[in-house]
Amino acid sequence: MMASQNRTLDPRVAVKHILVERQAQQEYLSRVGGVLDQFPGRKPTYVDDFEATTIARVFREQLGEDRPLADDSSEAVGIGKRVLAIGARRDGRIVEKFTDEKGMICHGFHYLHVMANGCVFNCQYCFLHGSIWARSVPTIIKLNINYEDISTRMREIAADNLRQGKCTRFNMGVMMDSFAFEPTIGFLRYIIPLLGHDDFAATTLILLSKSNEITELLNAARRYPWATKRVLPGFSVNSVTAATRFEGGTAGTHARLAAARQLQSAGYAVRLRIDPVIPIGDWATEYKHLVDLIYREYEIDPQPLLVASLRFDDPQPINRARGRFPFSPLFDLPLTLDDGAKWRLPFDFRREIFATIIDYIRRIAPQQRLGLCKEKAATWKTLGLDPRPTCGASDCLEPPSGAAVVEPDQP
Repeated sequence: MMASQNRTLDPRVAVKHILVERQAQQEYLSRVGGVLDQFPGRKPTYVDDFEATTIARVFREQLGEDRPLADDSSEAVGIGKRVLAIGARRDGRIVEKFTDEKGMICHGFHYLHVMANGCVFNCQYCFLHGSIWARSVPTIIKLNINYEDISTRMREIAADNLRQGKCTRFNMGVMMDSFAFEPTIGFLRYIIPLLGHDDFAATTLILLSKSNEITELLNAARRYPWATKRVLPGFSVNSVTAATRFEGGTAGTHARLAAARQLQSAGYAVRLRIDPVIPIGDWATEYKHLVDLIYREYEIDPQPLLVASLRFDDPQPINRARGRFPFSPLFDLPLTLDDGAKWRLPFDFRREIFATIIDYIRRIAPQQRLGLCKEKAATWKTLGLDPRPTCGASDCLEPPSGAAVVEPDQP
């Protein structure tokens, strides 16, 4: 087995400017100070709000950069990945139920507003900046430091579902890379101990990353007996060539798989997503090699494994991405509006891609639980897949067992 290599781009290196909301500084003085301590040499700028006009003015007047941070242009996206804004979300939507209005097979969860645009990596297709959930702030990275509000709302939701005998899934991978910022923000360090509360007896916290920064999860597995039953770490993985060519700043394919194997050895179920499959060059051979790495070299047993294609909600993120990477062959692919849902590869081509990879997986791991990401039921059925709950956001790692429900303590 190859050693883990090429740790991810460190936010402490990538972040060049830090903005701090004055009210959040007053309310969460110690926690804000702890984050700032992780960025020595970065003098923060204090602001009253994170409105786009405020940020543009700060950059112009105080940082001497007359850049278009008030919009979501390709230039603004590139600059915004170097700006960390520390504040608090107070509109009551700190934990929000996922709803899909486009007919995708995507099973229910609540996503956490820990970060918006929460990634310093430079994937050429960057899904976060195309996400509707990330549009509540400009293109900067926004950290909501009011962790107590997040955990309190999580506990309310989990306790209510437990009383009804239902599982609860919280997803921390919708608007951020779940691992990359952990050494600087400490959210997993904060939330995992609280998951031992009886209210979370039927709860799964879903994580997703292209990083290999797993120290906190390994520590949690040693310290807290419930961690491996209530936390589902996941990795988006890609072929070696695609990861190197199109996913700048991320951990390499081998590094991610090595991290997944470490977590599996520590007792976690681990979810993998081959996402997005990029059909350029000899892609079939490349992705069969990835499958060999998963099962034969790193001996990972994904719970489950998903496959996904390149996709965008509308042409705007495609144009932004093309503006950042004008010579990338990624945008020579035939992306079209599919079923009025998403801009992606034509159906027949996607089906060929999925069938090639899934058939190979079935040869190597015939019992593997498989699924697709962001596809309608018709696509699943043409591949012989059951579109009922499959994706790992669908069932509890630890089913309800009659655990007593007690009143929430203060975090």
